[in-house]
Order: sequence, then C-alpha cells, then structure tokens
Amino acid sequence: MLLGKRHILRPYWRATRRIAHFDIVGQAEQMSDLSPQQRSLAVLLAALAGFVDAYGYRQLGGFFVSFMSGNTTKLAVGLATHLVPAGVAVSLVASFVAGAFLGALLRGFLGPRPTCGLLIVVALLLAVATGLGSLGYALPSGLSLAGAMGTENELLFRRGEGPFGVTYVTGVLVQLGQDLAAALRGGAPLGWTWQLALWLGLLAGALVGALSFPVLHTGALAAATLATLVLAAGARHWGID
Repeated sequence: MLLGKRHILRPYWRATRRIAHFDIVGQAEQMSDLSPQQRSLAVLLAALAGFVDAYGYRQLGGFFVSFMSGNTTKLAVGLATHLVPAGVAVSLVASFVAGAFLGALLRGFLGPRPTCGLLIVVALLLAVATGLGSLGYALPSGLSLAGAMGTENELLFRRGEGPFGVTYVTGVLVQLGQDLAAALRGGAPLGWTWQLALWLGLLAGALVGALSFPVLHTGALAAATLATLVLAAGARHWGID
C-alpha cells in the first residue's frame, strides 16, 4: 500500500522540482534583462528618487512625491477626517500619474534611445520645482517633483515586462525576499544583492535629501537637477537605453 502511494506521488514530486527549477531560471532571466550599465543607472536613479522624495516630504510637511502608496493612504485618512490633506494627497497622485503619462508618450516620440531625452525632461521638471520652491510655492513645487518622479519610472524597461520602477522599493523588497529564497533553493547565490543595492541606493539618497533640506533649501533641488543632467550626459555617452 505504501509503495502504491509513493508511485502515485512520484509524478507530483517531479512536477514540483520542475516548477522550482523554472522559478529559479525565470528569475535569473529577469535579472539578465538589464545590462550592467542599466543596473548602475537604476541604482543612481533610486538614489535620486530617495533624495527628491525626502526633500519633498520635509517641504510638504509629511507628503510624498514618489511614494504614491503612502499618499493613497493619506488620501483615505483625509477623506475620513480632514479634506484639506486629502486634496494635497490626490493632487500629488495625479501629478505623478501625469508624469508617467508624459514619459510614456515621450518614449514613443524619442525613438530607440529615449533615456537621455527623458532624463532631460526629469531635469526640467526638477528645475521648475526649484524655481517654484524658491518663490515660496511649496505645493506647486511638490507637484512638479511628483511629475518628475512619475517620468523617471519610464526610463528603464525590461523585456516583455514594461517599465522598471526606480522611485519606490516595495516591489524591490519583495523581490529581495524571493531572490534569497531562490538562492537557498540552489539559484544564483548572489542574485539578491542587486535588489539590496537598489534599496540601499534609495535609502542613501533619502538620507542625503533629508539632511540637505534645512541646510541648502532649494539649492538641494538645484543640485539634484544638475545631477540629473550629468546622468543624461552619461546615458548618452555610454549608450544606456
């Protein structure tokens, strides 16, 4: 009887092993979709997003310019309590979506190498935010920052998967856990380090942004604008697309 059960279960175990192997191989293929230059750019873009988001968070008194999940929660809480914060949150979400919409449209117009052009657009939106902030218009400045972050997410694409988000890390942390599990099952032993680098990039950028806000004020955004233009020049030089 026991032998019969083993015979019945044998196809199941074989299928499970095939599925596990497919998961590991599939994750490795996803990792290879981005070139080393694109991965380096992704970490730098995550750092830029962290910098801008921390700056915007302090400028707007607790609202985000790239973390739209947080603003969505603030919108819901505002609708249940005070409508003014809800209005701020929904305007930031709308600006972020508008930035992603603009980036997607421009990607189609810019041809096969859109990265440099899209980075210039991000830099222009950051420059607008810098100007508005220097005039004391905190919310309009924040809306321009949110638009810039929405556009930034259109910069990197993985084959067959659409844009690779670089301004938020919830998905990155989920993938980090999955890559650690894959490594434990016999997959790439260091595959998880890529996701960790993205998270650390955003963390480092956010720390610098939070520290620079009270010291440099809008000068910090001017520095971010210049850094974005440097990234655009680097992307063009290295042919990153």
